[in-house]
Amino acid sequence: MLPAYIQNVAHALMRDQGLDRQTAIAYAVNAIKRWAKGNLGWGKHKITPEVIAAAKRALKEWNDLKASHSGPGKR
Repeated sequence: MLPAYIQNVAHALMRDQGLDRQTAIAYAVNAIKRWAKGNLGWGKHKITPEVIAAAKRALKEWNDLKASHSGPGKR
């Protein structure tokens, strides 16, 4: 199961952009990595501290999930 924040962004991308699940997840993770750094990726729009914090939490969950699914020899 994906972290909720990543899942929500991925579902929005599938719905709004017509992306397949795998591509939407990859796009969502990359976008959230930018958001965690305070970067929207375009223009001079600001990201709120709440979004930055949520993005950082989602990335921690994502990395913890990846680590728990990569046993010995799977890295």
